[in-house]
Amino acid sequence: MRTDASPLIPDEALQAIIQGHGTPFYAYSRQKLRRTIEELRAAFPREGVTLLFATMANDLPEFLSEVARCRVGGCVNSMRHLHMALACGMTPTDVQFTSSGISLPDMQELRTLGITVNLDSLGQLEQWIGLGPGQKAGMRINTASLAPAVPVSDRLGIEAAQLPQALRSAYAHQGRIDGLHIYVGTNFSDPEAMLVPLRAFFRLAQEVPDLAYVNIGGGIGVDHAGSTEPFDLERFGHGVCELLDDLRAYHGKNIRLIFEPGRRIAATSAVFGTRVTDIKHLNGHRYIATDASIAVFPRPFHHPESPHRTQLAFRGAEEVLEPSFVVGHTTFSKDILAVAALPADTRIGDVLLFENAGAYCDSMRMRFLGQEAPPNVFVEH
Repeated sequence: MRTDASPLIPDEALQAIIQGHGTPFYAYSRQKLRRTIEELRAAFPREGVTLLFATMANDLPEFLSEVARCRVGGCVNSMRHLHMALACGMTPTDVQFTSSGISLPDMQELRTLGITVNLDSLGQLEQWIGLGPGQKAGMRINTASLAPAVPVSDRLGIEAAQLPQALRSAYAHQGRIDGLHIYVGTNFSDPEAMLVPLRAFFRLAQEVPDLAYVNIGGGIGVDHAGSTEPFDLERFGHGVCELLDDLRAYHGKNIRLIFEPGRRIAATSAVFGTRVTDIKHLNGHRYIATDASIAVFPRPFHHPESPHRTQLAFRGAEEVLEPSFVVGHTTFSKDILAVAALPADTRIGDVLLFENAGAYCDSMRMRFLGQEAPPNVFVEH
């Protein structure tokens, strides 16, 4: 268990948040967000490299505005998030729209706004280029079709072997494919696991004569439980830059690299705080109830395999820890926020903090269980 009061927010700022807003709450560090963005940017020391943030990970206007101020664009997959990204300071050239089953009215609006799209199927390509001559589009490539060793295949993109057909279809309708997109997976701890499908992807990109960009997405790991070695960002960036250099040399032009690093941009910038409301022992287990719920902090429910590191606020090192179930204040049997070793003298009224709460947490809130939305508070620290 960590012994610092908070990995992000100093005690005095936490006290002010609790006094002003109560619990539960999300607290964001602007400083940490900016530092993470700069670390990611520094890993790719090349011109023509753009970072994108997946807006579905966190669609708070204040968060998107801060991301836009840091010159990070948006990876969006819904019209609602597109409009939010634009309203928060991103320009159409800062955004790429990557989704599946896009309706024709949405396609028409995307075309009007001048948004770059990455299409999911040959049928979507036909609809897009049917909007009029000269249409350009990117195609999403299914990762499993490039790297059979990928543990779990997904439903998105076209097979690599279908790319020639997509190119022919585009040319036949006076359109062209000028970009390729891939998402290699989520929450990687080993850069090599990402580089294996990316090598095949960059080879495939040589087959696109009009190529202007490659868009690579992949979940650079966030060590939620504090149990693994940090992701080697420098090694990953070096490997990708080598692939980019070779691709640029092959095409003889400055192909853009667009990188969306998954939850990494947002996750580490926030903590979730909640207050202990009850403690009981039942059937040999200790249950620590809180004034929160998985309805307002849903990631532990969706991803119990990667638990958030949990600690007591305003407390120093503790020698005696006791295994505990941290639960919400509802009767839903699966309302479990954490299974963690916490101080044996944990008391009602103590405040618990959950780290790495900036991505896929508040954005996944549910009406289920009837819980009020917690405040999201941003601090400069």
